[in-house]
Amino acid sequence: MEKLKINEIRNKARDMGVTFARHTHKTELIQAIQAAEGNCSCFATPKVGSCGQEGCCWRGACLEIAGS
Repeated sequence: MEKLKINEIRNKARDMGVTFARHTHKTELIQAIQAAEGNCSCFATPKVGSCGQEGCCWRGACLEIAGS
């Protein structure tokens, strides 16, 4: 899987109207985007196996991180 690029994550957050500090970690930013989408903000947490968010655009990356 392609590495998550912080600039792309920031752009998606801006497009969705998510506000964030300049030094926000990418995991926190993705969780904020998930919440703005109405999904469980469970990226890279122990909930990955039970979050039930099959349509989440971050799911593949999350599962990869959880498997590391």
